[in-house]
Amino acid sequence: MIGMRYPFEVNLVGDSARTLHELLTLVRPTNDRSWRDDIEAKVARWWEVMPRRAYTSADPINPELVFHELSQRLPDDAIIAADSGYAGYAKLLGLRGVTAEKPEDVVPAWEEALASDRPCVVEFRTDPAVPPIPPHASWDQIEKALESIIRGDSDRVGMIKEGFKSKVQEVLPGGKHPAGQDYDDS
Repeated sequence: MIGMRYPFEVNLVGDSARTLHELLTLVRPTNDRSWRDDIEAKVARWWEVMPRRAYTSADPINPELVFHELSQRLPDDAIIAADSGYAGYAKLLGLRGVTAEKPEDVVPAWEEALASDRPCVVEFRTDPAVPPIPPHASWDQIEKALESIIRGDSDRVGMIKEGFKSKVQEVLPGGKHPAGQDYDDS
């Protein structure tokens, strides 16, 4: 269901190329850089907060940790496809299949996959209760996300707990996560 876990202003469902083409016809040039400056500031903040959020504990693995560790290992021109539950099936087909079930399995899983001599499917058993809330989310957006979670998510308590843990990382002092050490925020 579109927008179940994260509210959007407008949900667009359709062919992405055609939809984007139609949207681009509505864009008009402007000399006002305030919107762009605001976005650039939020992106800079995101890059500052992302490592702390990635190392926030989850059960079994924080999904943000999976992509944080991958991002550091990819070339700029990499193309990634995502799905779920195919590691075992990949092995049956003669491909490489890697499964990570604990946070300490994340880095070795990426390293094995990236060193593979054939196509590889990596399956991470992540915590579905970790919500995708960006650091620049306004209180209104957070309120709408909570309403959405309360209305339609069977793991309401877990989603709220994990969302709170992620948002707290934005106000804590400190820098990037030190390599090899876990934040213990249980």
